Amino acid sequence: MKDIILGILSLIAASFAFITFLITRRDQRKAKLDQLIKVSEENTKSIIQLNKNDAGMQLFLLMHISPRSAADILPLAYRYFVELNGDQYLTSQFKDWLNNQNIDKPIWFKGEH
Repeated sequence: MKDIILGILSLIAASFAFITFLITRRDQRKAKLDQLIKVSEENTKSIIQLNKNDAGMQLFLLMHISPRSAADILPLAYRYFVELNGDQYLTSQFKDWLNNQNIDKPIWFKGEH
């Protein structure tokens, strides 16, 4: 009888150990997954910021190097101000460029970025 009780207790202890192992393993996987998601979100934000910086720099340079090429500047300005939600500094630069080139303000340009 003692052997049966000892066997049952051993089985229960082994079951608890196995369940603990499974829970720990799941928690470790969840922690790794959460970390990967966080890194992925940070990378996405960095890529968006790099795209915004790149488009802003291109727009700035194009307005100053080749101010008469409206066919190139306007689509780039649209991408920068509308698609990438550009910043205040280039807003005033773009307004000045529009005035200097006698170009009407595009309907998509709010001038308040």
